[in-house]
Amino acid sequence: MSRFLASGKILALLMTLVVAGGIGYWAWSGLKAPPVAVPAAIVTTPPGWVKLDGGSFTLYAPEGAHLRQAQGAGFVYGDIVGSSLCVRFQAGSNVGLMLTKKSHPDFVESALTVDGHPGTLRRADLAPNEQQYWFPGCGQSQYAGLLMPNALPGGGTLVVEVSAENEDALADAMTMFKSIRAAK
Repeated sequence: MSRFLASGKILALLMTLVVAGGIGYWAWSGLKAPPVAVPAAIVTTPPGWVKLDGGSFTLYAPEGAHLRQAQGAGFVYGDIVGSSLCVRFQAGSNVGLMLTKKSHPDFVESALTVDGHPGTLRRADLAPNEQQYWFPGCGQSQYAGLLMPNALPGGGTLVVEVSAENEDALADAMTMFKSIRAAK
C-alpha cells in the first residue's frame, strides 16, 4: 500500500511539473492572450434624438432631423435637415473641411477622438456672407467642423460641418460629433 501512495505522489509531482513547464514555455515564447476589443465611449444623447444612417457611418441628431444624401465622384455628400442645426457632411476619399487658413485665417483647431479615430475639430465665427455662402438658407454665426481621416471602411474620410446659432446649439453639435460611429 505504501508503494501505491508513493507512486501517487510521484505522479502528482510529475503532473505539476508538466503543467508548470507548459505555462512557463507559453510565457517564455511570447505567446499572448488574444486582444480584447475596447468598446467605443458611450455617448448619452438628449431625449428624443434620432439615429441617422449615412451608410458608412451613423450619428445621432436632434429630434425631427433626417439625412439627405447624394453620390458624387468618389464620395457621398449631403445634409441633415429638420433640426435646429444646419449640418453638411461628406464621406469618401477626396473630401475636406470648408474652412482653411486661406479662406478663414482665424479659426481655432483642436484634436477630437471619435469612435477610436483621431479627428480634427475646427471652430470659428462666420460673417453673414460666409453663412449664406457655406450654409445657404440656414446659415448661422457659429461654425464647427469635424474631419476624421481614414475613419471609414476602405480608408475613407468623414467630414461633418455645422452652423449653429449659439453656444447651446454648438454643445448639441459636439454631442452629435461624439455620437458618430464608423461602419465596420
